[in-house]
Formats: sequence, C-alpha cells, structure tokens
Amino acid sequence: PIYIFCSCIGGSVGAWLLMATPEKVFSSIIPWLMFLATLIFIFGAGLNKAFSALGKKNESISVFGKILTPVILVFVCFYGGFFNAGFGIIVLSYLALAGHTNIAAMNGLKLLISFWVSIFAIILFAINDVIAWNEGFTVLLGTVTGGYLAARISRFLPQNYVRAFVIAVSCSITLYFFYDFYL
Repeated sequence: PIYIFCSCIGGSVGAWLLMATPEKVFSSIIPWLMFLATLIFIFGAGLNKAFSALGKKNESISVFGKILTPVILVFVCFYGGFFNAGFGIIVLSYLALAGHTNIAAMNGLKLLISFWVSIFAIILFAINDVIAWNEGFTVLLGTVTGGYLAARISRFLPQNYVRAFVIAVSCSITLYFFYDFYL
C-alpha cells in the first residue's frame, strides 16, 4: 500500500509540474537526474549497508530512515510523473537504496510503482488535453511489452548479469541526454 500511495502522490505532482515547466528548463535537468540515478543504482547497495550500520548504532537514525524512505519514494515518483525516461532505473536505484537485493523482486516492485505513477500522470494529462494519443498508445504498448518480457527474462538470468546490463543501459541513456542537451 505504501508503494501505491507514494506512487500516486509523486506521479500526480510530477505530471502537474511538467505541464507548468518551460521546455528549456526541462531539457537542462534531465541529464543530471539520470546521472544521479545511475550513481544511486551503482552504489545504492553500499549506501544502504552504510546507512543500516549507522542506524544500528543510533536508534533515532533508524527511525529517521524509516520515515525518510517513503518520502524519498514520493520524490522518485515525482520524477516519474515529470519525466518517465529512465524511470525504471531510478526506481531500481531507490529499491537498492531501500535495502532490496533480489533483482527479480525489484523488477516486480518497479512495475507496480511505474504502473501507478503512469496512471495518475495520464489522468492529469488527459484532463488537461496534452496527450498525443497515437504516439502515446505506441509508447504504452512498447512499455507494457518490454516490462513484461524484461521481468520474465530477468528471473532466469544471474543477477550480476542483469545488474551489469542495467548499469550499461543507464550509463548509455545518461550519456545520450548529456550529448543531446550540451553538444
């Protein structure tokens, strides 16, 4: 339930802000968000271990971490509502930071979060008549098909291979956005 609640709130606010953001501003922040997401995915497990160790030493930090985790998820979902490209990598980064280690389970949670963020963003976009329906439907089919296939295939592959593939794709997407905006 907390994943769904945070997804709906963050996705809605992100979609609303996207409609209010000038295109130049939007384009300038995307490479940096992708870069941050890539770093979090790569180093998320290590950060989580460090935070967990710190939380075990200090109970107030542990309580703070339990409160902060859903707040971070709202911000992650805000990104998804604002700009969905690379959102799966950002969600996986969040899940790694939140302590999840099983990539197959993480893919399932990623799909759940992405579904609810997308539903609420689409509702807001539809209400405001800003959807290119033909192109959007094509993207929807590709996203659903790709997400379904990726989740099924990733269950049968060694986690280190899936992780390496996600890192490679994340780095590629990040480099593309830097190239596209700055060069």
